[in-house]
Formats: sequence, structure tokens, C-alpha cells
Amino acid sequence: MNGVSLKAMRSLLHFSQHEAAELIGGVTLRSWSSWEAGTQQIPQDVISMINYLMVCRKKAITETQAAIKAYYRQMQPGISKSR
Repeated sequence: MNGVSLKAMRSLLHFSQHEAAELIGGVTLRSWSSWEAGTQQIPQDVISMINYLMVCRKKAITETQAAIKAYYRQMQPGISKSR
């Protein structure tokens, strides 16, 4: 994983650099920034954690889509789906 990928995943997870540094990496903002800039190697545990969080994100999206589809399937005929 490179810094560009790390930054993209952090953005998709809606974390600021400060939040990601604290919650994912357990490091300073400076360390996190250096990983994203590509000036320091990203530790394997951080790569593993952000990959895990991306899997969780995908699962949450899939479950939300299924819930929305189920909701609309159980709606009575004639009720508009739009507002």
C-alpha cells in the first residue's frame, strides 16, 4: 500500500488525518502525514487495520442496500417511493 491509497481509504472512511492517526495508527498526526506523503513506510498493522475497516464499510453498505430494498418490497402497492 502506498500513501495515495492510504489517503483515499481514510477519506472513504470519513476520518480526518488527526482521527486516523489517533484511532487507526495510534500515532501522531506527523507520522500519519508522512505515510500519506510517502516519506515513511506504512506499518503492516496500520495497513491491516485500514483494510479491515474498508471491509466493514463495504459490509455496512451492502446491508443498508438490502434493508432499503426489503423496505420497498414490503410497501403497499400504490405508495410512492419518492417524496
